[in-house]
Parts: sequence; structure tokens; C-alpha cells
Amino acid sequence: TAAEMVERIEKFIVDFRQTLVDMSQKEYMEHLIGLAKNKLDMFNSLSEECDFFWGEIRDGRYDWDVNRNEVLMLRSLTKERVLQAYDEWLLPLSSKPGTPCTRRALVVQVVGGGGEKERQETAATTTTTAAASTTSDKASNDTASVAGERIDNSVKAFHKSVGNSTWGKIL
Repeated sequence: TAAEMVERIEKFIVDFRQTLVDMSQKEYMEHLIGLAKNKLDMFNSLSEECDFFWGEIRDGRYDWDVNRNEVLMLRSLTKERVLQAYDEWLLPLSSKPGTPCTRRALVVQVVGGGGEKERQETAATTTTTAAASTTSDKASNDTASVAGERIDNSVKAFHKSVGNSTWGKIL
């Protein structure tokens, strides 16, 4: 379910901290060097290079050497600083008592239909509205109203399946 997925993500975030703690300094440096190499790779095509520069223009940054500048900043990044940032920005409040939390999470859950009964109701509605549209003399107006009815019925079925509760929950 959607709630279980959120719980698993939260558990991964908490558990992954231990992976960072257990990581040797050598392994950490290998990851850091790999990231630096990726950032310093040459563009593979003129199109890729053009997209990069237009992205800088579109975003209003105009930092033509952003990748090189980020690599220079990576040189000063220590494993301890990564753990400190991880604790401050990613860990849930409950996993670090007494520490101020700057983490915010927006969880958007899309919940599916309510099972076989709802599928049968939707199928019956679709059949009814399709039959109504074929017998209509005003095809264009009726087609729009049929589409509107189908949308309205789908929305009503969704609200019924979630017990008219809110769309989601912000943690």
C-alpha cells in the first residue's frame, strides 16, 4: 500500500545512515572521486553541450563552469560533514532526539480503486454513457457532456473509495 511504501522509504533513510557510518575512508574517497570524474566528463555531443548552456540561461544562473566549481567544492567535503548534513536534513525527527530538525517531507499518495464492485460500477456507467452518446442527435454537445459525466463519475467513485477523506497527508 501507499502507507507501507512511505514507511519503507523512511526505514531506508534511517538504515542508510549506518551504511555511511560503516563506510571506510577509502571507499568514501572512491565515491567522491567517481562523482568528481562524472562532473568533469566532456560533453558527448553538441546537443548535450547546447542543452547545458541553455539550461543555465533558462534558470538564470549563468554559471558556465558550474561542474568545475562543484568539483572544487567536493575537495573540501569530508565524510563527517556528509554525516552531519545527513543527520540535519534527511533523518526523521524521531531518530535523533534533542536535535532540531530542518527536514520537511511532502508525501503524495495516489490510491487506486476500491476493488471489483467499483470496477463493475465504472463499467456499467461507461456502457450507459456510451449507449446514450450513440443515440444522440447532437453528437458534439452530447459527446462533451458524456465525457464530463464520465469524469464526474470517476471523481465520485474515487471519493467514495477513500471515504471522502483528504487527498494525502503531509508528514
